Amino acid sequence: MKANAVLVLLLFLGACQSPERIDSDKPYTVAMTYVADCPLSVKSSGVWLDLARNLPSDSFDRWLFVGECDRPLSAAMRASVDRMLGSLDSARSLGFTHYPMLQIWKGKPSSGRLLYRGPLDNSARATGQTRVKADSLFVHDFLTRLRKGENPTFESHTVYGCYIEP
Repeated sequence: MKANAVLVLLLFLGACQSPERIDSDKPYTVAMTYVADCPLSVKSSGVWLDLARNLPSDSFDRWLFVGECDRPLSAAMRASVDRMLGSLDSARSLGFTHYPMLQIWKGKPSSGRLLYRGPLDNSARATGQTRVKADSLFVHDFLTRLRKGENPTFESHTVYGCYIEP
């Protein structure tokens, strides 16, 4: 029982690192914000799971910034990431403003180059309004260009979703 409490404390402390200590040793880092209380986060979880499964683990570090809520995170979402981060201060310091929102860096977030900032796709026009199916797969298309060696420039799209409170 005592060992479980220590493990939980260590996991919590690891999740609440300052942005300067949040780094990756892999060539790319992809991170998403998620909270189960936001309907658009839940709706995007399937797209994230497909994306995370298809990212080469030797090239991409997969992070998930998880907001506080009453619902537990699914086992599939937990298994889809290399690092689970609970500090929304860290997420905000890296430019995250909404749930769900995704960013891709070449290198480390603290010193690398931001390549992509925005939603996974265009399935949400505005908070509370959704289309049945996305017709622009922003992140998928961006990663396809990256894999082809096209060295894409910075890309950004408007994010709709639940606002991360300061």
